[in-house]
Amino acid sequence: MASQAGEIVRSPWMAKIAAIGFFVYGSVYVLVGALAAKVAMGTGGRITNPQGAIAEVARQPFGGALLAVITIGLFAYSSWRLTQAIADPENYRTGWKGIATRGGRLISAVSYGALGVFAFEVATSARRAASGDESWALRLITEPLGAVLGTLVGLVIVAVGVTQFYKAFTADFGEPLHESRMSRPERTWGLYAARLGFCARGVVFTMTGAYLLYAVFDANPRRAKSVEELLSTLLRLPYGNWIMGLVAAGLAGYGLFMILVAMHRRHPY
Repeated sequence: MASQAGEIVRSPWMAKIAAIGFFVYGSVYVLVGALAAKVAMGTGGRITNPQGAIAEVARQPFGGALLAVITIGLFAYSSWRLTQAIADPENYRTGWKGIATRGGRLISAVSYGALGVFAFEVATSARRAASGDESWALRLITEPLGAVLGTLVGLVIVAVGVTQFYKAFTADFGEPLHESRMSRPERTWGLYAARLGFCARGVVFTMTGAYLLYAVFDANPRRAKSVEELLSTLLRLPYGNWIMGLVAAGLAGYGLFMILVAMHRRHPY
């Protein structure tokens, strides 16, 4: 079974599925960053997360067709991450680092599979407005053993944020590229975009986890913050427009790097 899964994930057609997934995944991040950058510059836009960016696409001309492409791309990305987690084509194996990496791939597969479902629901007008009061933090903390679970989740999110900073510092982005096939601008600007992008993700993940821990320890789920609320918090800081602009540029840069990965990723086949 594992051997057959390895053959599937190493096949050329699986590389094409991965490329489609990375391209759409990166495009969503570019859109989130671009919308936030417009807010930072005071020229419109909106502070939002990937779900909000998808909803924004739905309001554009040809939004239905674009949502169909986004839905397919997100399911492709989810499928690629799932096969990475199961088949382990890059031989992370079962050491602590390998388990952490493959576990992260699995979480990514589930997260972006759910985002693909969201995009499909928006495209088919099946999405209902969510209740603002019943937030995910409220549900998490009020569950049995909620404080323990909330603490563990918060610590994991903070650890993911720290890992993003580490990747930015070491330039080890976890996506092997055919650098010999890349032009010099792609290599140079791709490195800068990736470093800025992983730093921006580090800020978002670390703050999200920290606020969740604060919510748990204060027994107040309203202390937890969504991505929109986090970015709005940055905007209210001294020189908030500049800080927000840097984070927005980083999120867009991360998306551009993922598009570069779609074009030049070195697949194990």
